[in-house]
Amino acid sequence: MTGVLSQWDVVENNATLYGINKLVSLASNGIFNILPLAVCYSACKRYGGKPILGLVMGAIMLDGSLANAYEAAQGLVQPDSISLFGLNIELVGFQGGIIIALMMGFIVAKLDIFFDKKIPDVVKLLFSPMCSVLISTILLFTIVGPVGRLLSTGITNGLVWMTQNLGALGYMVFAGVQQIIVITGLHHIFGAIEAQLLADPAIGRDFLNPLMSVALMGQGGAVLGYLVLNWKNAKARELCIPSFISTLFGISEPAIFGVNLRNKFPLVAGCIGGACAGAYVFFSKLTALGFGTTALPGLAICDPANNGYFHYIIAHLIALAIGLVLTVVFGKVLSKKNTAAKA
Repeated sequence: MTGVLSQWDVVENNATLYGINKLVSLASNGIFNILPLAVCYSACKRYGGKPILGLVMGAIMLDGSLANAYEAAQGLVQPDSISLFGLNIELVGFQGGIIIALMMGFIVAKLDIFFDKKIPDVVKLLFSPMCSVLISTILLFTIVGPVGRLLSTGITNGLVWMTQNLGALGYMVFAGVQQIIVITGLHHIFGAIEAQLLADPAIGRDFLNPLMSVALMGQGGAVLGYLVLNWKNAKARELCIPSFISTLFGISEPAIFGVNLRNKFPLVAGCIGGACAGAYVFFSKLTALGFGTTALPGLAICDPANNGYFHYIIAHLIALAIGLVLTVVFGKVLSKKNTAAKA
């Protein structure tokens, strides 16, 4: 939403409005810039290591001396490289590397436990964390990082290939799993692919943007479904209502991490809703003239050809409705099962 507002002349030319929009953008997006650090911290703590070591590894992954991963992927910067054990290693950061952060949290935790057991107490305080971090850093740049990036590239390229070669099924798979990709942080890679689609004279349209938008709206519908199931719970209302409003403006993280992923079945229902809407996107030939905005702001870049605005609204209503209804159904079924089990 802040990206859309920044393009309005009234915001761009008014110092106060511009400043407010900038601060709102910082407040809403700040945590996602260091999400790998937070994930690495949590993973290290979860697997029994010292949480501070997870913070250290997360800081290494996002170190300012490393080339930004998004800029490097788009060819905007040329990363430095070093030679290690005969391997040429490019010094690129791990922005958006949630899978890599999870792996590194596990590794540094296990190394911490190992060295705490093996190193004598008299020098443990110095050498145990030093060895854990040093070995983890070497593994990050030689094995874990390259494997994680290869995995992310394979996932994204595979999903794009399916949308281009498997027709409606490919669209359904992409829209069905796209929000799961958001959980891993790999979704940022799609921006470069979308830019290539728009720059290609043979295509000139972005068919991924509507798919990502309906995938997001499916999660919004799931949040509403969970709200229906727990309407009498004040805390659920406080959590679900703002989370749903965020999805209307293209931000799904509060809905995913705050509600759907925590309760599991809403996440599944939202993915199914997105998949069904993805099929509608295919048959309606819905595309976008740009990328970077989804949901309500996405109307600004929707391709009006073939009744695009109409199909855009219908596709989102499909995702919303199916995500909502399936969440209610799944919730009631699980509730009955739990009641029967207790009886």
